[in-house]
Amino acid sequence: MEMDASRRILVILFGILGLFISSIVAEDDLVMSPSKLRMFVDELLHIPRVKGYSFKNGIPVPKSLKIGMFSKKWVKL
Repeated sequence: MEMDASRRILVILFGILGLFISSIVAEDDLVMSPSKLRMFVDELLHIPRVKGYSFKNGIPVPKSLKIGMFSKKWVKL
């Protein structure tokens, strides 16, 4: 009888110890400091702007653009 109770207590203590150890290891592996995130960020390239309008008599008017395979007419709302 005494042996069963001591085994149960021992199993419970090892289980609690395992939970504490796994939580400590998980915190070290999963949490990343912001200074380490910089290495995953690439610099953005300069992307030219495509304007969908032109000027006639000083007034902006929509113009036709060919974007990819499709022609798009920008209309003034």
